[in-house]
Amino acid sequence: MLRSRASAQALEVEVCDNGAGVPKDVIERVFDPFYTTKPRGMGIGLSVSRTIVESHGGALSVHRAGVGAQPTHPSGERRRELAR
Repeated sequence: MLRSRASAQALEVEVCDNGAGVPKDVIERVFDPFYTTKPRGMGIGLSVSRTIVESHGGALSVHRAGVGAQPTHPSGERRRELAR
């Protein structure tokens, strides 16, 4: 499922699925470079994604209640401030 919300300060995009969620022992490591739970995984996807989102002034997080990400991107005046 994809949801979005916008305000004068930010644009929030939420991506959710109906999976089992991120295990408690994994949630704190999902953004660590090269950390993976997949046998053939490289462990760089979420780390690189977070770096890209943060370089644009946003935030990326994962919530335990199902797998979800909420990249938040600044909008309007805040985006212009970050561009300076």
